[in-house]
Amino acid sequence: MTQENHLAMKSSGHLFNEWEIRLLVLLSFTMQLFLFFVGGLRRRITNSALRFSIWLAYVGADMVSVYVLGLISRVHLDATTENHHHLAFLWAPFLLIHLGGQDTVTAFAIEDISLWLRHLLNLVVQVSLTLYIFWKSTNGLNIQELLLPTILLFVSGMIKYGERTWALCCGSLINIAEFPIPQYLTDLDKIHVGSTSSYSGLVSKALFSIKEVRWIFSSYSPLGTDLSMNSDLLLPDYSAKLFETMEIELGLMFDDIYTKAQVLRTWGGIILRCLSDISFLAAFVLFSVRNKERYNTVDTAITYVLFIGGFSLEVFAVFTAMMSPWIWAWLKTRRCSFLSSISISWQRRRVLWSKSMGQYSLLNYLGQCDQQPSKVMAVVRRLVNAVCGRKQKLWVSKLLDTKFVEVDEKVMRCIVERIKQYQSTEESSMLPQWPNLGPLLQRSLRVPEADFHFPVLVLHIYTEVMLSRYAPTAAVDGGLDRVCRTISNYMVYLCATHHEMLSVQNSSNQSDLAYILHRLFSVGNN
Repeated sequence: MTQENHLAMKSSGHLFNEWEIRLLVLLSFTMQLFLFFVGGLRRRITNSALRFSIWLAYVGADMVSVYVLGLISRVHLDATTENHHHLAFLWAPFLLIHLGGQDTVTAFAIEDISLWLRHLLNLVVQVSLTLYIFWKSTNGLNIQELLLPTILLFVSGMIKYGERTWALCCGSLINIAEFPIPQYLTDLDKIHVGSTSSYSGLVSKALFSIKEVRWIFSSYSPLGTDLSMNSDLLLPDYSAKLFETMEIELGLMFDDIYTKAQVLRTWGGIILRCLSDISFLAAFVLFSVRNKERYNTVDTAITYVLFIGGFSLEVFAVFTAMMSPWIWAWLKTRRCSFLSSISISWQRRRVLWSKSMGQYSLLNYLGQCDQQPSKVMAVVRRLVNAVCGRKQKLWVSKLLDTKFVEVDEKVMRCIVERIKQYQSTEESSMLPQWPNLGPLLQRSLRVPEADFHFPVLVLHIYTEVMLSRYAPTAAVDGGLDRVCRTISNYMVYLCATHHEMLSVQNSSNQSDLAYILHRLFSVGNN
């Protein structure tokens, strides 16, 4: 019985060793498929489970590819051994291509962009490891038939990984502000693209204002530059189109920060992408015409899956790029009316965002929320508090209490009206008088180490206190209490989860919400 168990374990181990590399290579490719088709959805979804799965695939894809490269480097690629993978020599550059990532999700968060130097170091290490696999394979295999396709794939892999590192470098908020505007955008201004109320007119207006939008995101204001909103957009008959223009502008910023869009708009990026695609296609053709009878049938099938799937992703990437407003502008200036009309029609049907805004209230942090939590959520909260401790109370609260609400026209119009009001006071040199809020804000700004987030939290608490004292009706205030609370909760949501989006000059790096809450309630007690 012991001998039978030993033989069974040996057989299972042999089967695992034979299929381990194959399954992991397929897993790596499957993750790339998932990131391409699902990764781009995160700009318009709020589902936590789906966003978590995208993050898991984003992080896991690199780990799997690096692990498989290391695994292949340890395999003794010798035709005389019983368990040999001749085509694993060809799979190594495929993994480099996978490490280059997909055009739709170069970075998952702002913090990923700051790691571009780490990716550059990774590029050097993984390219060196791939070259080591090539050198090791030449000692044990007759690889003349695969040498040229492998070299071509290696070139494609280096370019793809280099694209990703370049895109991360360009995606930083500082570099975005200094990124040059293409010349064809100047030529577009001389062409009649349609009325300002048409979608093409809105796209062109968003493109013309993109430089100012970048400056706003990066808190960069060149001397003598006015970053105030275009007053033409705030006219009563045009304010409805303002929301759509802002959607396009934010979509452009999303592409510049989180995708390879900036790289693929440069001539260097275009040439490298063409070289990468040509190398990949040439390697596919050379492999297809080779005699593959000496290779394992399963390995050959996996290689075809990698080739056909990779080529299909490149084709889909071209169609995705066609939906970019920049491509439409380039086609328009080149008088390609048919292609530009196709591009703008695709863009019109494209959903650019979720039409929702995050909500987080300090009442949840204090355990004073109006809604009674479900028994399941109460149990989860107690378990997490028991495991993580009370110091992680804010993290637990953000995880469980953050929600999303639909952005309706009333919220957007309220914001537009306030912008119009502030612009009118600037032009008339009359500062708005806030007899109640003024002293409150001045006291909060006098707090040591206070930054932009501190008065936001003070105003949030003030808003909740004021709204709790009254019971306004829709007939009296038109639902402004709901609008006020929605905007207030959204500002706290930004402070809690996306503080990097509040890029103001007096916002310090130590604006951790837990620290600020401690300071806030300490001041309140004093």
